[in-house]
Amino acid sequence: MDKLNSKTETVLAGMVKHSSGLCTLPRDYPDVFTISRHVVELPASCCPVSANPKDGSTLTLRYAPNDTVLEVYSLRALLRMSIGGYKGSDCGAYPAERNMEGMVQLVAQMAADALGAPVRFRAHVNIDTGILQLSGKATPSPCR
Repeated sequence: MDKLNSKTETVLAGMVKHSSGLCTLPRDYPDVFTISRHVVELPASCCPVSANPKDGSTLTLRYAPNDTVLEVYSLRALLRMSIGGYKGSDCGAYPAERNMEGMVQLVAQMAADALGAPVRFRAHVNIDTGILQLSGKATPSPCR
């Protein structure tokens, strides 16, 4: 693998893996205005104590891509890494996170940083006591 810098590395032709573990791909038609929306299921029973979230929980990420888009399999892999609590990134760029609210916000921040574009997020989380809904906006961090 060719190293681009300490934060990214080339994985496949055109795909870039970022320090968060998320990958981006170049847009096929960058001159066409696009809104990308990814709706992914949150892994059930991430928490070993409460067994939350329950089946049917989702996270939606929405953004207007610049030159790149999120590679969806890396997004799913990142969410699966949250089972039992996110341990933090290898390079220390992202902290450990153990609660669902923080995890949703952290994934949105990682996506914004990888894309270099603001990312709006919405989570619908089924838990034992009802439904937790979160929404917000993450902007690219200047220090990552």
